[in-house]
Formats: sequence, structure tokens, C-alpha cells
Amino acid sequence: MQNRFNRGMATLVGLVLAGTGLAAVSAAPAAAGSYDCPAGYFCGWTGKSANGSMWKTNKNVADLGSWDNKIRSYTNRTKKIACVYEDKNYVPWGGYWAQEPNEPGEYSGYPVATTSSIKFVRTERECSQTAYPRWFSQTSPKALGFGDMNGDRRADMVIRDKAGRLWFTPGNGTGKLIGSSGWNKMNALTRHGDFNGDGREDLIAREASTGKLWLYPGTSTGKLGKRKLVGSSGWNAMANLISVGDFSGDGRPDLATVTNKKYVIDGYSGHPGWLVSYRGRSNGTLTAGERTDGEWWGLNGFC
Repeated sequence: MQNRFNRGMATLVGLVLAGTGLAAVSAAPAAAGSYDCPAGYFCGWTGKSANGSMWKTNKNVADLGSWDNKIRSYTNRTKKIACVYEDKNYVPWGGYWAQEPNEPGEYSGYPVATTSSIKFVRTERECSQTAYPRWFSQTSPKALGFGDMNGDRRADMVIRDKAGRLWFTPGNGTGKLIGSSGWNKMNALTRHGDFNGDGREDLIAREASTGKLWLYPGTSTGKLGKRKLVGSSGWNAMANLISVGDFSGDGRPDLATVTNKKYVIDGYSGHPGWLVSYRGRSNGTLTAGERTDGEWWGLNGFC
């Protein structure tokens, strides 16, 4: 369980920069009243030990109305993070708590009742800012052919948050959700290449549980198309996946990898540090890997 208090002053110059101070608030021992809060709800009490009158909600509340500044203890029985604000309308600069889900019977109390609004989010950063970072890139005078997923001549970024969502940020300060869940199941993501020859940049992802490699084709909107299996197994033996452009000179993007200790040579594992290259085909699949060099061990960053 996590409970934080944050205060900040903001200056807006394209990006929002906020300083925060933190003060821990520990969960109190279970009280009879705390068990009255049903699963799926955030509950608050007028007493500081989960006693007195109880109020509950499972939806965002911008103004607590008659309960404004009345809650002195609370528990979060939802599956999301509860942002508990001192100001109405989810304004973070006056101060807020980011309360992760509680176990049954747990609650937190504080001596002064200051809660005025409550919002439920997937990640803590959403208590005070957007789920994705805002960033800006300049428009290129000509088509990029690299780093531009939606064809607007701006460099783009694809970002995964802690909740396993995938965001497309087109370099104009905005963001678009292109993967609502499940992306934490992937333990490697790489892009910067049109692997299937449709003129759009694609995304390659490795599935942690199976070692499978998937191609997610890019579209004109920045969203991703239906995925295609391009590697059926064994890709967890690669420490790094590196999209390096066309190194084979055939006009198609290729993929480079560096092996880890799981990599097998002649039936035996334990061969880290090999550079293995895979040439791209016109349909987005890859040729068999070619070992080129075994001196890539002891390194931890490639781009």
C-alpha cells in the first residue's frame, strides 16, 4: 500500500513542471468500520479511525458538496489509484494524496479534514498531469521516412506507461491511446522502420511469456493494425532488439539482436554477447538469423 501527500507550484511554458514534497502516512490497524467499505469503492469517514458517518463512491467526484472537508479517514477498495485532493475540481497544486488500493480492513487517517475532490486513475502521474509526457518536435520540410508514424513530417514517440497502456505522441503536445492494456506482457519494444513495405513505420514487440516476436503495422493515424507473428519462439534468448535500418542493402529494414545467456550454439546454452542479424522481407517477416560477431558482451545499451 502506498500513501503520499504532494504539494506543488506550477509554471507553464509548453510543458508543465511541478515540484512536489512527500510525507508518508502509514495505514492504521484495522477498525470495525473499515470493513464496512465494500469492494470496488472508496470510503471516507468523519472520524479519524474509520468511525463516524461513512461516505462512499466508485466514480470521480469534482466537488464533495456536503462532505467537503469532512473526511478524516479513508480506505481505497477500488483497483485504481485514488487521487485525493485538497482543492475542488482535481486541482493538484493545493496538495493531493495518491492512494493505492487497500486491503480489506486497512484505512488511513489524518488529523485535519481537507479533502475536496477525488479522482480514480491508472497511474500516479495522472493525479497531476496527463498519462503521457507532452513533447514537441518541429515539422520537417520533407517526408522523414524515419521516426514518423502518421506521415505528418514530425518525429513521433510511442510510450508505454506503468499500467501497460501504449500511447502515441505525435510531437505536438498531444497523445493518443493506441493500446488500452496488456503491453506490460511485452519485455522488448522497438520501431523506426517500415517492415511490411506499406510506407508506415511499424512496431516490433517480444512477448515475455512465450518468447514470440510480433509485428504491429503502423497506420496513417498513428494507431497500430492487426499484429502478425514474425518469430515463433526463442526470442527471449536475445538481450537486445535493435532496429538499425537497412544494413543488408536490399532496401528493406532489418533487425539486429545481441544474445544473452539463454542463446544456444551447437545444442548448448550460455553464449551471451553474439550479434545476430535478421534481414527483413517485403511481407514484414524476417530471414533466419546470421551470427556475425561474438564480441558484443559487457555492453548494456544499443541504438
